[in-house]
Amino acid sequence: MVRREAMERVTAVGCDFKTSVSKNLTYLVIGDGDFVQFADGWRTGKLQKALSLREAGEKIEIIPEKDFWHLLLS
Repeated sequence: MVRREAMERVTAVGCDFKTSVSKNLTYLVIGDGDFVQFADGWRTGKLQKALSLREAGEKIEIIPEKDFWHLLLS
């Protein structure tokens, strides 16, 4: 799924879509293939910021795209 489609789906169910990582973020969604690399230690700037915020006590979940779909469909 491309980012624009994700934005449309998120806003269609009444949620906010953010393009940056901050303490107001609930979920950081990453592609399924990238999630495997994340598990192996791969980090982007956004991913690193989300991890830092989690370490500081923020409740940000990092989820793969397939879990994102399940959330949208439930």
